Amino acid sequence: EPAPTSSAAPAQPQPQAPIVRPEDVTAPQGQPEVVDGVPVVRADQVTAPGEPLPPAAQTPLLPAPGVAPPAGGQTALAPAPNPAQANRQQMTYAQMFQEVASRYDLSWQMLAAQAYVESGFDSLALSSAGDMGLMQIRPSTWREWAPALQASDPFDSYSNVLVAAAYLDYLRTLLSERGYPQTEWMLVAYNWGPDQVLEHLEAGGTWESLAPERRQYALDILQIAATIPAN
Repeated sequence: EPAPTSSAAPAQPQPQAPIVRPEDVTAPQGQPEVVDGVPVVRADQVTAPGEPLPPAAQTPLLPAPGVAPPAGGQTALAPAPNPAQANRQQMTYAQMFQEVASRYDLSWQMLAAQAYVESGFDSLALSSAGDMGLMQIRPSTWREWAPALQASDPFDSYSNVLVAAAYLDYLRTLLSERGYPQTEWMLVAYNWGPDQVLEHLEAGGTWESLAPERRQYALDILQIAATIPAN
């Protein structure tokens, strides 16, 4: 299915030299508000993978106090998206998963199935624990991995899947070095945490002795992935 896109906002006449009172100032609409360290995103900020916000959702940059507005009385808008963002705007979710998976030699069907299990393909999903976006990334994982990947919005579909894929690749390497290269262990580590999985293994635990819900998480993803056509 094509990724949802935002409809173009109707053209509006440009106000002349707007007067802004302090009580009129709100948080920038182009960025999520942050409550207790967790971004809060409104419905009008939903975009396709990597799509820039529509003009109606972009907040003009107000001039600093004492600085005259640009000629014509119009305020400056946010910079135009770069070419990579423009290309992502045309992607379907399948194309997005395929591109991200190819970077880390992962199965794109597995990534898609994991997004379905984690969030039901809801890019704005936010759990009670603060897990964010399509892949329900934990805030601590996002803070650790997003800067290196130049990802700034956990509710942008492409950025969210990119960070999740990089983290999965790390987990696969970590567990492979200890003799557990199977995809099932990588998925359990994503869901449960690598420290818990390593403690389980070091204590002599096996796949069969894992809690049933841990095993079922991985098995559900792999079973769903097997039903997704390769093309």
